[in-house]
Amino acid sequence: MRLTNLLGGNRRSEPKYLLGLKIFTMIVLISGLTGYLAVLIVDVNQDAPIIITSYVNVDGVRAPNLHFGGVYNSSISCQEVHMVNDMLAPPVDCLEDTKLYYDEKINHYITSYQPIKNVFFSKKSLYYVTLKLVINEEFTLEKPWDMTLMAYDPGIL
Repeated sequence: MRLTNLLGGNRRSEPKYLLGLKIFTMIVLISGLTGYLAVLIVDVNQDAPIIITSYVNVDGVRAPNLHFGGVYNSSISCQEVHMVNDMLAPPVDCLEDTKLYYDEKINHYITSYQPIKNVFFSKKSLYYVTLKLVINEEFTLEKPWDMTLMAYDPGIL
């Protein structure tokens, strides 16, 4: 049945009170749906967002903490390259930010790079960090090669 047939008047075989009931039902249905839509619109407008995002202007990003692990004795060399007046400055040795130790529980050598607090990647500061991992032992078939690299946000740990 089409909507025009509903509102188009009564048919000869239809009693007049049925036409009135049909029109009354349509008016109640449409007003109920309009009211529900109005309540939804008001509720959405007054709703507080679940996730509030704010954008903070950050001058730079801290360099990550890096941990290399493996079965072979290794060492690391580190250089930080900074940008000064839109030119690359000579590399700075950052060997004091590295640490090497042997973990007896898992039989792995752990080499870590944990930059100091004021090392930031930004447009006018740290440009890149070069880490060179050197294996100090000869590879053998008895010692299978495996290596793990873990990178952490320094703000978390």
